[in-house]
Amino acid sequence: MDNICLINNDIKNFISTLKYNTIIGEIIETKMTPYHHYITLRNDDYTIKCNAWSKTYDKLKIGNIVKITGKMNFSNKSYSLYFKIDNLEIVENIGDKLNAYDELKLKLTEKKMIGNIKKKLTIFPYNIGLITSNNSAVIKDMMSVFHSKKFIGNLYLKNSTMQGDKCTSSIVEGIEYFNKLNYIDLIIIFRGGGSNDDLDAFNNYEMMKSIHNCNHIIYCAVGHASDTTQLINFVSDKSFGTPSIVSENIIEEQNKYYELFKNHKNNINKLLNKYEEYKDKFNNINYNEKINKFNNKIILDKIHKIKNIYNKQFMKYEKYKNIYNEKIKILKPIIFKDNKEITTYTEFNNGFKKLKISFIDKDVNIYYKII
Repeated sequence: MDNICLINNDIKNFISTLKYNTIIGEIIETKMTPYHHYITLRNDDYTIKCNAWSKTYDKLKIGNIVKITGKMNFSNKSYSLYFKIDNLEIVENIGDKLNAYDELKLKLTEKKMIGNIKKKLTIFPYNIGLITSNNSAVIKDMMSVFHSKKFIGNLYLKNSTMQGDKCTSSIVEGIEYFNKLNYIDLIIIFRGGGSNDDLDAFNNYEMMKSIHNCNHIIYCAVGHASDTTQLINFVSDKSFGTPSIVSENIIEEQNKYYELFKNHKNNINKLLNKYEEYKDKFNNINYNEKINKFNNKIILDKIHKIKNIYNKQFMKYEKYKNIYNEKIKILKPIIFKDNKEITTYTEFNNGFKKLKISFIDKDVNIYYKII
């Protein structure tokens, strides 16, 4: 028992030397008893327990930014540190934020940025612009899905600040950068979850206006799968709970267009067969026999009708052939070595001389020798 008392005394003596008498943070937990008030504050990724003895603050709400004066203290019962509250002041009321949010949402609705008809993906999503921080963990999540599901195309990353004062201008810069590139099929703005303050930049009017005015389709995955209240989710052409879900959707879109390619090919083959059929009929007509049976006018009408059928079928064939050729041009095989995609001669030359080539319809393993 003596040891515990000594430890308690040593901790209390140490705490008494701390000079922190003011803290500012966001309330993430508040609990009142008839005589006391217990509060948890958060600042960035750090939290601290705060206790008010013999006083309560009935106007506090989760999300309020408060300034507390007092001092650090130590609880003998729970053997834990807490900040003893002498005075508490609300610096920013969550109600003010909610009012500003509602007013901006109404403004965006009136300007047809919310509730309007959104742009839809009508082409194969091959060139995709990514707007996020280049050192974020969510990039790895997205790349993992793309690699495992065999994404076909190019990804272009615009490194951006995804929270804080510079977030809005950085993302607007990224949107304007990709908007100038005509070959971009789709833009994705994404980041991981965070606090309300971390995600507040995604309720900014200038950012919403830039998204609305962009020529390209914009997808977003900002915040949490269970919380999509940020205004960017309403203004973007499509929003998703997480970056991984966006990746899955892109793969689904590519698979849909791949099925269309196959259908076009089947249609072309059917048209070719029809073409050959009508060509044979046309070539095998015995005109002398027809002349003996009908007058010249009837013969000419028959020939004209057959020629029209032939021309229509041939035009359909040319149309679908061109569609198929345009679509199939962007599909390229992928080369893997040691289960890793390679793109350079150095990777090709190093290691065991075995490759796997992944075509759109089949994988092929080959051994090779460089001469």
